Amino acid sequence: MVKVIVAIETRKHKETIINFDNGKQLSAELVIGADGRMNSITRQYVNNDNKPIYQGFINWVGIFESNERLFSDLCVSDYWGTGERFGIVPISAKKAYWAGGVLADKISKKNPDQYKNELNKRFKHWPDPITTIINNSPLSSINKIYVHDHDPIQCWHKNNVLLIGDAAHAPLPTSGQGACQALEDAWHLANCLKESGGDINQALNRFTELRLAKTTGVIMGGRQLAKSIFNNNAIYCQQRNQASKNTDFNSAVIGMAKGWANGLPISY
Repeated sequence: MVKVIVAIETRKHKETIINFDNGKQLSAELVIGADGRMNSITRQYVNNDNKPIYQGFINWVGIFESNERLFSDLCVSDYWGTGERFGIVPISAKKAYWAGGVLADKISKKNPDQYKNELNKRFKHWPDPITTIINNSPLSSINKIYVHDHDPIQCWHKNNVLLIGDAAHAPLPTSGQGACQALEDAWHLANCLKESGGDINQALNRFTELRLAKTTGVIMGGRQLAKSIFNNNAIYCQQRNQASKNTDFNSAVIGMAKGWANGLPISY
């Protein structure tokens, strides 16, 4: 049976106690809080606030699979509208995962039976193969997400409890870096613990020092791109699209590679 953490408390001598929903308790030398963005108990303990921030748009995400070849190559297709977006990521000639995004001022109740109707209402006039993908994706593979992130915070640990991944620095999906930054956390944390000589506090301070600036940049970059994509001003969107067409993509790719390689023993 899976045990769910319901609270973390500090006792004398800064001993951290983990409380589970079955009434049991646990203490450990190091507690790694990788419990996500939406209701992180460890973020509540470290930051005194774990409330995610709704960023004003929805993503429907799904998986499409066909018996026929639909994709001639494995290039990502990213369609932009006015306050709307549809992205397709083929993983074979017959299979892809996809996301359709739209502005939404408020969070409403989800009705999975209506997901395809909602998508078709938004995207029925968009280019092929968007409607084909929507209508031929199993309803069970489609999810609707009201997209949230977190504001950057300066301190990721309290006593021996450390935040990593989305609990520490949840970016929007427009950053394309959520899973990547969680993996980088794991690599840096292992190195910091190895180099600390058993001094946990030193390791956690060093880890935060190494990761804070990069992850903050990822969060703010994701917000900036989302603000541009999910913009309801038609004139702005026309100018955005033209600017995209005029982009020097070789230079853009090099710039992105430099940013993503920062702090890692890799070259671009």
